[in-house]
Amino acid sequence: MNNRERLLPVMRSGGYIPTTDHQTPPTVSLDAFKGYVKILKEYCGKVKSNFRYQLFKKKRKEQLLRA
Repeated sequence: MNNRERLLPVMRSGGYIPTTDHQTPPTVSLDAFKGYVKILKEYCGKVKSNFRYQLFKKKRKEQLLRA
């Protein structure tokens, strides 16, 4: 498990928002920054899709308990 994977549970809980420190240094190339944004979108997508699934499970459980 890499460091990014270890951060997913914390991102899901809202306890960590991935970002750069202060601002991106001028020595970082545009291609490198685009790579960072691509990876960030991928991991945020994992967090979002998992959050939707957990919300679905919670609502379904509530429906079953009411029945």
